[in-house]
Amino acid sequence: MPPDPDPARLEDPSLRQPAVISRKRSAAAARVLASYGIAALLLWGLERSQLAEAVNLLVYDLITNLRPADSGRPQPIAIIGISEADIRTYGWPIDDSLLCRAIDRLDVSPTQVAVIDYKLSRPGNPKARLDALLLKDFQLPLYLFVARQQYPKRAVDAAWVGLRKSESLVLSRVLRDEAYSLDDVLAVDLETRRRLAESEVPNLANSVHALQASLRRGDFGARPLDCKYCHLRSVCRISARRLLDEREVE
Repeated sequence: MPPDPDPARLEDPSLRQPAVISRKRSAAAARVLASYGIAALLLWGLERSQLAEAVNLLVYDLITNLRPADSGRPQPIAIIGISEADIRTYGWPIDDSLLCRAIDRLDVSPTQVAVIDYKLSRPGNPKARLDALLLKDFQLPLYLFVARQQYPKRAVDAAWVGLRKSESLVLSRVLRDEAYSLDDVLAVDLETRRRLAESEVPNLANSVHALQASLRRGDFGARPLDCKYCHLRSVCRISARRLLDEREVE
């Protein structure tokens, strides 16, 4: 028979330490996994319920309301999109003089802020502009949202201006023709946005949240009507399919 273990060795704390550490690590890992499991269940429950959108809007409103107060000093605003094609064409960094020619005009007076989106040909017709507003066209509402945040005590407005015949289309007038207003488009408080959503009135924040929700659902469907100026049209299978369908119909 093997000899009995030495009682002194069994009572040696240094020999029991690895087992104690292993148990502690296992308990800590179990607590972490349980926390992640509970969090996953809560997120799944929110996603399945109607609370997710309400919580999202509430957090957005809280963050908006908790922003530091405006200093009252004018600050420059620059909003411009730069694509990979632009970088290939003009290099990086892009020269400031080129950026100055590309940025749309922002006029600031003591009482008003005006944003102008220049068009090479005509500014378009009111109905087409309104139909595309906050569905495919976010440019002027986003400009005005930033301008209102920068200059909260001044009236804001925007216009599309055609360079060919100096024609203009003022956003507030386009909205007024359908009994809408810029305040409706730029509203961010939760109650107003709910009322506008129920009435199907255009609102920038609601449209951005809806777009964000569709992306989170994985909705990246190609829409050929939006592809007119895409530089990949020549190799796009969606465009090719549409052309094939049109020929078959003929």
